[in-house]
Amino acid sequence: MGKQQKMAVFGLIVMFIGLFLPIVHSPNMGSLNYVDYITETEVSGLIMLFLLVVSLVLIIAQKYKGLLFTGMTSIGVMAFTLVQLQTLISNAKLGIYTEISANPFVGLADIYQDSFQLQWGLVVLFVGSVLLIMSARKNNE
Repeated sequence: MGKQQKMAVFGLIVMFIGLFLPIVHSPNMGSLNYVDYITETEVSGLIMLFLLVVSLVLIIAQKYKGLLFTGMTSIGVMAFTLVQLQTLISNAKLGIYTEISANPFVGLADIYQDSFQLQWGLVVLFVGSVLLIMSARKNNE
């Protein structure tokens, strides 16, 4: 197994693990990962799983140039998810403030809303995607 294939396999493993790591934490739902994020309206997790399967097929076929597409597409899906989650969190905060602005317990709402946080699973997925891209760009050794 050459360096290019090792890097590609390592990137694939890192991305697979990243799918199960938390990407967002909310007080009422707990931590969500890409696999939990698969719903009828949100298919980001399915797209990521599909990209991993395509990457695996490309690695087995030793078509490393195709990993550039899967790596870049996965980064695009992550960017879309990040923007979507940030918008969702911002809208939730705005909704709370408009509904209870005159309420004396608005401080509790601040604490509750500040507890929505992005988690480190996106970073692991990004590292895996970069490794796939690097393996596609690396000369065959």
